[in-house]
Amino acid sequence: MNIKAHQDFPQAKLLSLNKILDKSPMLKFLAVEIEFLSPGFSRIRIPFRSNFLQGFGVVQGGIIATAGDTAAGIAFLTLIKPNETMATIDLKINFLAPVKTGDIFIEGKIIHKGSLISLGEFEVKTCEGILKAKGMSTLISRKIKKREYEKLFAK
Repeated sequence: MNIKAHQDFPQAKLLSLNKILDKSPMLKFLAVEIEFLSPGFSRIRIPFRSNFLQGFGVVQGGIIATAGDTAAGIAFLTLIKPNETMATIDLKINFLAPVKTGDIFIEGKIIHKGSLISLGEFEVKTCEGILKAKGMSTLISRKIKKREYEKLFAK
């Protein structure tokens, strides 16, 4: 995955993130493009596809919620250690306006990093910068053994 990151972003962390993100079938399905990363922040783009539309001709809410959760999750990945995994344990989203066409751009930011539970927020916008949805993710991290980590990311 081609990722642009802040110039001070550690190269080893970027390689670790690439390894994790390349293993995600959901990111491939959505064709997620990571536009920018910095510690606790991500900006991603999801290209529009007509099969994202529901019966009334707007992007299905689950796609938008997944996009927001993805951006917050990637932002969280920039903060956790290589011996940790993470998951979303709660997600709240407010849909402000429908997305009818065009790529969607999502910014995710971690607003609180705890030792176990963290809180992220995200905004979903059009290419013109029009806010379409805003949400929050509660995320959990847990340590894993080196053996388990290696098994997860064995080629």
